[in-house]
Amino acid sequence: MVVLLLIILIIVIVGVFVAFIGSSRQTKQTTVQEEFPSLSFDSQAIYRPIRSLKRQIVEITESSNDAAIHAMGGSVRQEVQDSHDRVVSALQTRDRLRKVIEEHANVEGEAVRLMELRDSAASPAEKLNYTKAYEMKSGELEEFRKAKDYIKRIEDEVELTKTSMSELKAKLSMSSAAETATARAEDLRATLGSLETIQTSVEEAQKLFNS
Repeated sequence: MVVLLLIILIIVIVGVFVAFIGSSRQTKQTTVQEEFPSLSFDSQAIYRPIRSLKRQIVEITESSNDAAIHAMGGSVRQEVQDSHDRVVSALQTRDRLRKVIEEHANVEGEAVRLMELRDSAASPAEKLNYTKAYEMKSGELEEFRKAKDYIKRIEDEVELTKTSMSELKAKLSMSSAAETATARAEDLRATLGSLETIQTSVEEAQKLFNS
């Protein structure tokens, strides 16, 4: 009877241990996915400062004894997380745009070639055919140029987001004895509003590409 109980106890312990290991691995995998989203190498370089700022801001809000930060902490963490997620989405869009550009790298050369063939066409019918082909290629070229413009907009907006998050971190880190908790909270609220506006602009750039 004692042996049977020992065997059951060992089985239970082994089961708990296996479940713990499985849970730890799943948590680790989830953390890795959150820390390293699916981005190209150069987009990762743009993303890392955003990730670092998010961590630092969250740490400040969780450890601070400042009354204003206590009052605004939840809103700050939520907005910073939302901003982080939007930046990741924007950079993923950037990567898709870059892929489109790479796949159509010869579009400008093709447009020039068709224009030259049109200009040197021997007959009106041949010239008309090249003209139609050039017009089709011109439409493709316009989309190609739009993709380049959207990439620049996304990069600019992410840079502005980084600046805004840096400003927020500085305001969270510094306090003035002359400031009331209410004034501090209002200042933080205004900075969060600026951050949200910047991210809205990123979303607009994505919508323009999808339209």
